[in-house]
Amino acid sequence: MNAVSAVFPATNILCCMFHYGQNLFRKMKGLKLVQMYGEQSVRGEAVRHSFRNVLSLPLLPPTYVRRAFSVIAGTAPMEMEQFLLYFARTYIGMTQQQLLDGDNAFGVRPGGLSPFSSFAGTSFSSVGSDHTYSRQPLQFGIDSPAPSTLSWPSTVEQNSQLVQYSMSPSSTTALGLQVEGYAGKLKDYENTEDSMNAP
Repeated sequence: MNAVSAVFPATNILCCMFHYGQNLFRKMKGLKLVQMYGEQSVRGEAVRHSFRNVLSLPLLPPTYVRRAFSVIAGTAPMEMEQFLLYFARTYIGMTQQQLLDGDNAFGVRPGGLSPFSSFAGTSFSSVGSDHTYSRQPLQFGIDSPAPSTLSWPSTVEQNSQLVQYSMSPSSTTALGLQVEGYAGKLKDYENTEDSMNAP
């Protein structure tokens, strides 16, 4: 942590990535997803990819976390529903209503499908019984102004800043490529949204 503070003096360290990852992996284990995570199959690869994407969320600027989570949830296998619900409640601070609304909490998604659309008939009384919704949610240790605040780049240039934020121009890392992939998906989303709004 001292090295991060020395290289990036403006960085505010809020949590330990090891303990964050350990907590998420324990939840995967509790939901019996670890066996699927280890499978050498398309389904196993999808679970690994989704889990790694969730692990990378704290590395994004806080204003992009909710939308990026929505993108991840939209591409995750259905077996990860309970894990994604846990993550949304615990780390992002999404309210019960936002979980029910799915992507509608952020606006309409192309195709009109929500990553949480299969939860429509779910009773969230048992899912959220261990979580208190009466306090202001925290987003990776940062107070959110409101649970439903739309905080998403409005232009392609702002989307590309997401890639620049996480990748230095001189070196390409696996994380950088992953974030670049998110930016590409987000750019496609914006272009689709613009074409839907065109007269």
